[in-house]
Amino acid sequence: MTRRIDTYASSQQELDHALLIHGIHILCQDTACILPVLLFGCLRGRIFYAVSYIILYALLRVHCGGYHASSHLGCALLYFGQYLMADFCLAIDLPWIQTLLVLLALWYLFQNVPFLHRLQPLSREEYRKNWKISLVLLSIYCLLYMIASFSDLSFANLLFFIIIYTAVLGFMQKHSRNALGSEEIE
Repeated sequence: MTRRIDTYASSQQELDHALLIHGIHILCQDTACILPVLLFGCLRGRIFYAVSYIILYALLRVHCGGYHASSHLGCALLYFGQYLMADFCLAIDLPWIQTLLVLLALWYLFQNVPFLHRLQPLSREEYRKNWKISLVLLSIYCLLYMIASFSDLSFANLLFFIIIYTAVLGFMQKHSRNALGSEEIE
């Protein structure tokens, strides 16, 4: 696919061409992560939960940060595996245990977001922006979780897994060799 674009875009500058190829590469990677979740959600008749998972998890993950798999295949498998666990547990009803775990995860996230990666350092301004957005999103998710706990148990469980996954991946990132402390911000 990229070779065909190469022949059509040969008159563009090298930078524009590299950006185009990079954009297509990212689009293919994202599609490889999202498509299995959508297909599985359709097969199980839970497309609403699949789309909700994709949107809500992506919003939180972009601003909170966290562990990154070492390969694109590892990333896609981890993403789909997380959704599989969430999908199969949508009907679990352990309200006190789940609420306690959500509160602990939220406490941890409020104390530590955004999780910084040595290979993707943030400026002070970017750090502050992601910190504010993360806190707002976490507050909204907490409120949605509490409301859904009384009305839509499956949606509450989906939010439960999104919050827990974010905390776990953040913990993994914070304790990895690629972790960057907030004092090391540019």
